[in-house]
Amino acid sequence: GDEALDMLAEAVGSTGRGLHIHAAEDSYDSSFSHHLYGMGLIERLEKFNLLNDRTICAHGVHLTDPDIERLNSHNCFLVHNARSNMNNGVGYNEKLSAFRNVALGTDGIGSDMFEEMKFAYFKHRDGGGNYGPSDFLRFLHRGNGMLECNFSRKFGNIEKDSCADLVIYDYQYPTPLVDDNIAGHFVFGLSSRDVKTVIINGIFVYEDRKFPFDIKPIYEEASRAALRLWQRIDDIK
Repeated sequence: GDEALDMLAEAVGSTGRGLHIHAAEDSYDSSFSHHLYGMGLIERLEKFNLLNDRTICAHGVHLTDPDIERLNSHNCFLVHNARSNMNNGVGYNEKLSAFRNVALGTDGIGSDMFEEMKFAYFKHRDGGGNYGPSDFLRFLHRGNGMLECNFSRKFGNIEKDSCADLVIYDYQYPTPLVDDNIAGHFVFGLSSRDVKTVIINGIFVYEDRKFPFDIKPIYEEASRAALRLWQRIDDIK
């Protein structure tokens, strides 16, 4: 309700952080907001000063043109989650071209951004969209801009003062790899299996296809945590 948005506005204002919200994922989200508050989702967020260049709006499948204009006027980010939208059967965001800042996300459907980019591209083409591989590579890269706005650091470039985040690939390309077709290789060729080494902030977290720590206990604890969660859900039922 309004009290919660007041609290969020205070938190955003006092910390300088941005709001991350899943909005208009289902058509019911928008109709519920109009029914209960007499205005749309994005209009309510704007009313409480929750829209700025650090705002991350996930999904946005059922946002209206005025909603999109509001997001754009505040330089907000729309994070497109193609696989999650498909899995939940909530529809397809046919207005990607109307958003100023589009990035890609998974919404928890795995963590493979290669797969997310491919699904987003193919779903777009299947829906009659005219964006090409380079557009979706741009969306993938724009995630760095989203990070910069929220963490006040430079991401996505190999230059002085940028975060030393690097991914090294071992990719056997079947056709020449040149500037003009690198986006096509990302969509049709490259995948997570080609990742050889990952460096985060100058630290090797994955080298020569091996983690520098034992991952078995992590998977075991994840399995136990899942069982506890399932039990809690069953108890609620």
